Amino acid sequence: MSKSSAREPGAERRANPLLSRRTTLRAGLFGAAGIVGAGALAACSTNGPPATVASTAVASGGSEFAAGNYDALAGKKVGMVGINLTSEANNRARVEAIRLGEENGFEVNVVDTQGDYKKASDTLKLWADQGYDAAISNVIDPNLLQEGGAALAAKNIPFAGIFSGSGPNLTFDVTANEWISGCRIGTYIAQRIQSQGGGGIAIINLRSLPPTLIREKAVTAMMDYYNIPILSRHEVKYPGQVPDAKQTTADLLTKYPSGGELKCIWGGWDELGNAASQQIVQLGRDDVFTCAIDGNLQTFDAIREGEPMSATCANEMELITQVCLQQISEVIGGGKALAESIYVDAPMVTKTNCPPPGQFPAGTGLNIYYQS
Repeated sequence: MSKSSAREPGAERRANPLLSRRTTLRAGLFGAAGIVGAGALAACSTNGPPATVASTAVASGGSEFAAGNYDALAGKKVGMVGINLTSEANNRARVEAIRLGEENGFEVNVVDTQGDYKKASDTLKLWADQGYDAAISNVIDPNLLQEGGAALAAKNIPFAGIFSGSGPNLTFDVTANEWISGCRIGTYIAQRIQSQGGGGIAIINLRSLPPTLIREKAVTAMMDYYNIPILSRHEVKYPGQVPDAKQTTADLLTKYPSGGELKCIWGGWDELGNAASQQIVQLGRDDVFTCAIDGNLQTFDAIREGEPMSATCANEMELITQVCLQQISEVIGGGKALAESIYVDAPMVTKTNCPPPGQFPAGTGLNIYYQS
């Protein structure tokens, strides 16, 4: 990507995660005004690390905070642990963390425990013993990592989360506000079903993950408010979520024949929604649509092409990872994280605002609801 194309709307904020929200609010609810290429971050950084600014940025509540940098991480070692880093959103965070380390002079070691929570906790304990300078939980509830988190806390090692919620020994978490994302998708589902004269939904999810639990609670609350029945819910296998979601969808389509009560299958994240969408197409049905949350390129392709997959909220994983590491740098340097929960907007994407192939939408940026 050329330098000029890297500066298209939204790209500068991606390279400068803590730029003023006043420069990005024009993107609106869906963030359609700000589109950046999937490779924009790497392309923009070919002549050095992503720039930061020494100005101030404005949080949702009107308070101000200084833009971040990675200075205190130079020469340091950071560990990132996840239970399924092959999932696209999780993997994007992994790739971005490694890229930032390479470009800013710190080491990032990543461990994927493939569904093993005990191994994830033991990995944190090992890093504490080995003198790591910081650790990141990539979408793991810290309540399931208590021994590892305690080992880090005992040595005053910052322990950050990406979509990890809150819990013991977690210094802070950077995420999207999943209550908002769930309500955005829930509104889409409810209005579409109402326009079709009514019907119900099925849910395919994994509630042991902090973000997907909140998403489901929000979607469920929306369905309850609009008197839309939840016909079925399935707790997916993880790993192995894609074939499980496809089989579950096949079973649902058998149980609810064409023209019946089932109108939508909601997946807790895009891989599940896409798997359901593919199964619907394979079985020749056109009366059931799917929705999810995460914002993968495959999802945008499906939405653009008019497949059953119809709506998602797009999490800016690169921006989230940048903010996470900048906040770790702040803590290591003797400062304090902006908040215990730091949010990055996740714009909703439907066929009305789907980005061009290979590109992601940009939302309104960083959102801080409360600062102590």
